[in-house]
Amino acid sequence: GGAGGGGGSHGSVQYGHRYVVELFSILRDYMIKCDLTSYGPKPTPVPNAWTNLITYERKTFATMANRVLNDMKNVFKDEDRMVSVSSPLYIFGDIHGNFNDLRYYERELWSQGPHKTNKISFIFLGDLVDRGHHSLEVVFYLFCCKLLSKKNTFVLIRGNHELRAIQQAFTFHRECIEKLGPALGAQIWASINKCFDAMPVACLVDNHIFCCHGGIPMSSQYIKDINNVPCPLVDPENQSPLAWELMWNDPLTNSVFGEMAELLRLQSGSRAFTALKGFLPNNKRGTAYYFSESAALRFMETNGLSHVIRAHECLPTGYTLHSNQKLITVFSSSRYCGGNNDAACVLVEFDDVRVIRLDIGEKNAIPVPKE
Repeated sequence: GGAGGGGGSHGSVQYGHRYVVELFSILRDYMIKCDLTSYGPKPTPVPNAWTNLITYERKTFATMANRVLNDMKNVFKDEDRMVSVSSPLYIFGDIHGNFNDLRYYERELWSQGPHKTNKISFIFLGDLVDRGHHSLEVVFYLFCCKLLSKKNTFVLIRGNHELRAIQQAFTFHRECIEKLGPALGAQIWASINKCFDAMPVACLVDNHIFCCHGGIPMSSQYIKDINNVPCPLVDPENQSPLAWELMWNDPLTNSVFGEMAELLRLQSGSRAFTALKGFLPNNKRGTAYYFSESAALRFMETNGLSHVIRAHECLPTGYTLHSNQKLITVFSSSRYCGGNNDAACVLVEFDDVRVIRLDIGEKNAIPVPKE
């Protein structure tokens, strides 16, 4: 058993095992070797830094990594499917393997280490992996942060890239094989996905701010139903339409939604349209649904919410506001896919909800909560 056991109490670190600390320090060495300490738009991956780092003690690394993943899976399994957290806290959108930006957030917000983040929490709304060069590092880094800190200091929510088929179509599966070799790479990738299967799918802040990766679900209008989502969730599309929609849905403004409804020949008065109550098939994703601003506001009213905060879409400024500014989309990976978008995060302090645009290349400071 670990220090503080599986769930850990608020007063104790969840799993402060030596191997978590060791893996964390390996990652820090790696950052220095790759010069990932120079903040800025494009990290150039040093081809063999990771391999060189672990080959001298490959077996030790494998043992360490697998223990960390096993602990992580158990911690996720102990959590509610909708985690309840209290502010002050920061909310981050997609990271997509951008270790550089994650290091910037660390430097600004938890530079003393994950175990010393005085009463502030950090929520990551999924899509930790794929597309960026450093998905493996991002996963191990955030898993170590979560295991080394008090319960609910680091909250990790599942996104649509925390799914095997998506990672096989994109880059994370290949990255694991390239960095760790075919046998160990395949095994570590499989174990990481067992952790993803157990990840929560939503988060409720101060009982009135709802957070998930994609958007409000069509399958249920009541957030209390989320805690009945099965765990582990190996095949969410078939096991839980509710979880699937939380990971995949997208908002549309009422006018665009109306145009699309026309396009789908679901005239506003027709029965088919009314039956969908503000949802339409999501043709951009090829799965799940679009929801209208009215549907979002109705969902908030039904559940006594002031805001919904979600990720799932890359935006030039790193964020956008819909539904009378009550629905916030946040994206936290700058220069995504070689573009030049900014990153953003959201700071919640009780009733104060602030979007912070991060000009990472400019090394600007992130505001901190008032004492």
